[in-house]
Amino acid sequence: MEIPHGLFITALTLIQLLSVILFQKGFFPIKKSLSGQASGRDPPIELLTGSTVAPPSVQFDKLIVILIDALRYDFVFNKKSQPTFMPYTAKLLERGQAVGYTALAHPPTVTMPRIKALTTGTIPGFIDVVLNFNSQSLQEDHILGQFKQAGKHLIFYGDDTWTKLFPEHFTRYEGTTSFFVSDYTEVDNNVTRHLDNELEQHDWDVMVLHYLGLDHIGHLAGPSSPLMPAKLLEMDKIIQRIHQSIQNTSKETGRSLMVVLGDHGMSDQGNHGGSSHNEMATPMVFIDSSTNTKKPRYKDNPGEVIIDQIDLVPSLALLFGLPIPQNSLGQVISGLFTSLNITEQLTAHLINCHQILNVYQQNVPNYNSTSGYRLYGQAIQYHQAWLRNMQDGHLPVDETNQANKIMDKYHIAMETMRGQIIRKMSNYDIPAMVIGILLMWLVLLGVIYGIVWSSNSPFVLGLPTKLPTALAVICGVEAIMCHMILCTSSYHSNSVCPSSGLGMAGLELAILIISVTSTLVIFSLVKLFLHTVSSMTVELSFLSCILWLGTILHTSTLLSSSFVEEEHQTWYFFTTTLHLAILLKLVFSVLEHKYPKSSIQLPAITSYSQSNTTGENDDNLPLRRVRSQSMYHQTEVNGLESPPHVMMSSLHTVTSPPHVMKSSLRTVTSLTPTPKKKVHFADGVKANVTFTSVLSTIVLLSCHRLLRSINQTGNKWLHLADVSDWLIRPENKGYLSLSVFLSLVLILWLQTSRYHNILSIVFSLVCSVGIYCHRTATGSLWLPWLYKNKIHHGTLEAQTVYFTLLTYILHMVLKHIRDIQQQKESQDLDHKKSRFDTFSSYCLAKDVLVIWTMLVCLLLRPHNIPVMAGNVLQHYVLTKHILPILSLNTCDITLLFVWMGQAAFFYQGNSNSISTIDIAAGYVGIADYSPVLIGVLMGCATYAGPIFWLLALLGHLQQYTGTRRNVKACYTLLLTRCLPLAVYFIMVTIERYHLFVWTVFFAKTAI
Repeated sequence: MEIPHGLFITALTLIQLLSVILFQKGFFPIKKSLSGQASGRDPPIELLTGSTVAPPSVQFDKLIVILIDALRYDFVFNKKSQPTFMPYTAKLLERGQAVGYTALAHPPTVTMPRIKALTTGTIPGFIDVVLNFNSQSLQEDHILGQFKQAGKHLIFYGDDTWTKLFPEHFTRYEGTTSFFVSDYTEVDNNVTRHLDNELEQHDWDVMVLHYLGLDHIGHLAGPSSPLMPAKLLEMDKIIQRIHQSIQNTSKETGRSLMVVLGDHGMSDQGNHGGSSHNEMATPMVFIDSSTNTKKPRYKDNPGEVIIDQIDLVPSLALLFGLPIPQNSLGQVISGLFTSLNITEQLTAHLINCHQILNVYQQNVPNYNSTSGYRLYGQAIQYHQAWLRNMQDGHLPVDETNQANKIMDKYHIAMETMRGQIIRKMSNYDIPAMVIGILLMWLVLLGVIYGIVWSSNSPFVLGLPTKLPTALAVICGVEAIMCHMILCTSSYHSNSVCPSSGLGMAGLELAILIISVTSTLVIFSLVKLFLHTVSSMTVELSFLSCILWLGTILHTSTLLSSSFVEEEHQTWYFFTTTLHLAILLKLVFSVLEHKYPKSSIQLPAITSYSQSNTTGENDDNLPLRRVRSQSMYHQTEVNGLESPPHVMMSSLHTVTSPPHVMKSSLRTVTSLTPTPKKKVHFADGVKANVTFTSVLSTIVLLSCHRLLRSINQTGNKWLHLADVSDWLIRPENKGYLSLSVFLSLVLILWLQTSRYHNILSIVFSLVCSVGIYCHRTATGSLWLPWLYKNKIHHGTLEAQTVYFTLLTYILHMVLKHIRDIQQQKESQDLDHKKSRFDTFSSYCLAKDVLVIWTMLVCLLLRPHNIPVMAGNVLQHYVLTKHILPILSLNTCDITLLFVWMGQAAFFYQGNSNSISTIDIAAGYVGIADYSPVLIGVLMGCATYAGPIFWLLALLGHLQQYTGTRRNVKACYTLLLTRCLPLAVYFIMVTIERYHLFVWTVFFAKTAI
């Protein structure tokens, strides 16, 4: 049985995609939560016989929540040696009218999961990162629902995520979209303009304000932007305005509590979503409207006491006399209850601990034999003893210290129970994960089989026809039986067990087909492997060994969380090692081999036998340029480095099929002196090494070292200063402008010097000018004679670049269609078809690479444009001066380009954390909010480097005729994806309860 390689590769790709989707669907945990809402009618807590615990007295009448998106802790809690940009808030903290804490947000540090946590007291999962872009109504018990149930009136202004999560909760509201990050002014003005009217009215009990401008500035320019101090001062004046208003009206409206906090912080690059300290640490400031507020219990400086963000929920509930949302895992903030007597403070801790115990009983089996329950019982016993002594009048002199010790025991018990709940509350769909793993390993085996078989047949994939049909059918029936047993057992999985009969029948049919095919592939692979081992001798060059060994070693490094966090170091080490190995081989070849100085050489046409020396057959003839005999002594020319018009002329010269070319070559050889053939050594280097090749490798290595120093990434060394930190400083705008200008010139020169197409040069020039003008309009670059202190979004300039690129794409498509029509009209169709198609495809690939480079230069931040220029320079020296002298087969070349693409991903400052995703790139040139378009642009910016090298590989393969190289390249690309995933899925499944499973391990599978 024969299957076309294209069909087999497509099937493997689809199965791999299905495997990833199925595994991730099973890996996203399903939390067990208590249904319904907590109420004051819940069974009371009995401490002593015949007595119940009453809740503490209500402390406040009104609540104002000011949530400043991405407000980092050090924006409020500045060191004394540093200037503060929120002076009024700092003054309140100094006077004791406010108490400040550093509140830690649990990852993922994005807005929607943090709003859920701040209102329910629970810890959202990473599935909420996906739902962040399509928020749905929150069904869990939450603090806003408790306010509404108590008859309170709520109003809201700000991020429309709140109106989606809490529909019909607000009496008055107005939402603004949070994803249009290029706007950092109007989005806040739309909130502030309602303040005067609302502060004059007294019909509301809870006001929620969510300001987005600070977060948008961080995404656009980072925390060190000159726009940041002005925005912080604006927020401080709003706090002052509201605080003074509630102070003046406190006699009429009662005592008010104002909470100023951030939902998450921001990294030094201005992004968020990960688990670094700057992304997790936020300020939480409680401001009392009363002027005679007692100082907090803690005597430390503001911000020194660290709490969890979810601790806000039980604290607000008890301060306002409300039931704690029943799924909350937060702990009361003791410093907020110092105005209560000591008995009420103990009561508040008891109620909170008892509520967490209810969640504990729901999620932890045999809870009464665990350490958390024992600690809870000990705290209850101490509390009972304290109450007896109080009733008997036998309290010690240091009763406050004794009570504080009891509260500490409650906190220890709550912390222990919370930790065990977090580990147990996730219900993974293990069957779906296992099936995903098996499918991925099936793809891996299929890819290996395809690589081996493609060496024998470049067109079709062979499967054995003599395999007993019964064996395949038995395997398929057994797989169906296992699936039915699974769906009827207690391990029933909704992901792999559809509820409808039609869906189940379709799934059973798919299982049968996959099982039979898997059996055939595995049987064929084993048979082919045994045959290959017994009859074939494989000779690998030193560079091939490095490439394959490095790919396998990279997979093994994914078993360590530290290596996953610092994956960039792995790829930097591998690429440096590869470049040094190439350099050493070239240097040794120059020193060891001497070339004959002959003035007459054969035309630079690779014969059939020569093409076989690189591991390819006669269907992979490279395009070559044929020169006259008078030019032979000058240089040996590679047709790929020739201008297109010369290559076109060569298409009419080299027009013989391979067997004719072989006979022609024998004739020429008999009439001319026989030159020394190119020798392919076992070390993977040809004998025509020149000083230019050695110098080019040094340039490649130096460029790699420079690019890796531009952006620090990872986790351990992210705080260290790098070149980009220096470039983005306001005082260095001139240097940044010069580097961007020179980078655009370098890109324009390198990408057009080898392809003399005037129209391509014009389009690239227009795009380069538009890119520079766009960044100048946003204030990032310097161009004083055109933009004189007029900073705006640069939408017009960016749209001009988009229009130019679209025009270029239209021209490219029409030109390619015209070339195909001309080819069909040619007379000698049998031979010219492959040669003409190859040249046309090569030109098309070059055009696509130019378009992609211009697009990502527009989307990337200014300091990353030199990174893109470095990629273009590496591609130029690699394909022009290095690859032509290396005898690497297609699989090796594919691995080489994949390695370069992986290194380029980290050159940009990316990592395996979602916090390094540049959200601002999705809004370049966008005037209106469009989720799909924004997501596409964000993806283009994030994967700019890997896609650049993938397109470069495509262009490199187009210089050869035939299909064998393309087939091998596709199989190798699939191998580089499925090999690490096959191993990584198993490791993640085993370590699913690991401390870093969400912040490190699973983030890698998503990125």
